[in-house]
Amino acid sequence: MPVDDAGFTLEVDRKACAGHGMCYGTRPELIDCDDEGYPVITDPNIGLSTIDSARDAVAVCPERALELVPRSTSHA
Repeated sequence: MPVDDAGFTLEVDRKACAGHGMCYGTRPELIDCDDEGYPVITDPNIGLSTIDSARDAVAVCPERALELVPRSTSHA
């Protein structure tokens, strides 16, 4: 997935998330957690400097609740 000038948005599907914590345990610089242990994206805007970390967080999620969305088509 090439990174263009538009960048990406990191999004979490709270319905799919089971609160395992693997995403924020792996990439705390991008994802925090709320009081119930669910992920909170600290800065959803993903660019060249954070794309690899965001991909790591997406890959580690067992529920596939994280997604990198091209900013031009983001759900936010």
